[in-house]
Amino acid sequence: MHPRDVALREPSWPKQETQIGNAYHSQLELPVLFYVLTILVIITRHADYLFVMLAWLFVALRLVHAYIHVTSNRMTQRFAVFAVAAVVLALMWAIFMLHILLGI
Repeated sequence: MHPRDVALREPSWPKQETQIGNAYHSQLELPVLFYVLTILVIITRHADYLFVMLAWLFVALRLVHAYIHVTSNRMTQRFAVFAVAAVVLALMWAIFMLHILLGI
């Protein structure tokens, strides 16, 4: 492959490099909401044991998602892990909002 073949992001990258690139981009989408939530929880001092456990579960699920993405890339497995991670993150946001609204 010559660099000029992909200089303007043409779809000429080999399959493995494209797969790894897509996995990297995937790590910049859903986790941004996690980063924002983590910053808010630290600032507001609402980081309890449950939040920490859910945060580590989210991180572990994202690692599994990335592993599946760069190895077998089975869509059903990858989506299942993504969906569980999204539910965990939504639960984290819901708990945070309840803590703020109820003043806990």
